[in-house]
Amino acid sequence: MGGHNSYCPLTTEELQEYEGVTGMNTAEITQAFKKFYKIDPLTFMEHRKGRIPYLTVAETLPELKNNPFRYRIGKVFCSSETGFMDFDDFLEMAAAMHDKTPLNVRLHWAFQIYDINEDGVICENDLDKMLDLLTDNRLLKSEKEGIILRILSDGDTDADSALSFQEFERSISLNWKQEFEE
Repeated sequence: MGGHNSYCPLTTEELQEYEGVTGMNTAEITQAFKKFYKIDPLTFMEHRKGRIPYLTVAETLPELKNNPFRYRIGKVFCSSETGFMDFDDFLEMAAAMHDKTPLNVRLHWAFQIYDINEDGVICENDLDKMLDLLTDNRLLKSEKEGIILRILSDGDTDADSALSFQEFERSISLNWKQEFEE
């Protein structure tokens, strides 16, 4: 009857708890579980709590597999040092990308994704790697330097050659306002 695609062992209590934490409804949470399970049912069943390597999630999930930041996204949302993502991690990722998620929460996760070297700021090295990912390494060094200089001159208010979360948030908010309110 249902087969692997309909497998969802979540209890009513778990669904209600997930609703409270994520802001997603029961149908969305159930759909997320089915999507997570479908990525790799065998690995899911072999590992405690249904852990799947984040690399597999990044390469298989339709919403991520063509995203140049897919591996970084998977890594940021993976809470395990071993590189295995459980459903809680997966659901946190889905909730962060949900259209009802507040902008400040989305910005928090975007900052984590763009802070590639994980030093707490988006520095020139992070921006360089981001541009390589976004352009498939097609920019000349001088072009990248110009873009990085522009980003930092617009957003780096304390002149430390990096964007703190507050500077990142301010830059995105200002650009958002300019883009959509003009």
